[in-house]
Amino acid sequence: MVAALRELAAFAEDHGVILAMQNHGPDIVNRFEDVLSLIEEVGSPVFKACMDINIEPEAESAERAASMVNATGRLQVHSHFNGEFARRPDGAAELVAGGYFDRGFWGRKVAYPAYVGALVASGYEGYIDWEFCHPAMEKGRPADINYVHNQTQLALEYMRGLRAEALQGVQRLTA
Repeated sequence: MVAALRELAAFAEDHGVILAMQNHGPDIVNRFEDVLSLIEEVGSPVFKACMDINIEPEAESAERAASMVNATGRLQVHSHFNGEFARRPDGAAELVAGGYFDRGFWGRKVAYPAYVGALVASGYEGYIDWEFCHPAMEKGRPADINYVHNQTQLALEYMRGLRAEALQGVQRLTA
């Protein structure tokens, strides 16, 4: 597999393409450390990381989130997040479910505040995209595309809020 990834990376480099390996198991990698080991083995400047805290085994751990960002550093060029969101009484968007879509999905609080805080503090300049990777259900029934559109808006508001809080924290530290 490493030989194939080296060949792919050489082809990508010849064409100005960056490759990003995601920490999504269980076939090749299972944790962010596996991705970093594979990147080191491949040894190409264009073979980078796509990290996703919500699929880490300890997705709710703030320490794990910060450790992942700090260990990955400039190798990280992309990230994902997912979940379900709701509007709080004060109007803000809040995470109500996240991570792998399994029995623990509803109520799981992925450590997105710590993750985004660590990304901002590290100077991360890549993208974070939102994935809706589970059945769209509303009140126990299949939901329509408008439900997904609403979730997309809430996800955007949630992530913008986390980023704004993280930026304020960095500014306080440097003031």
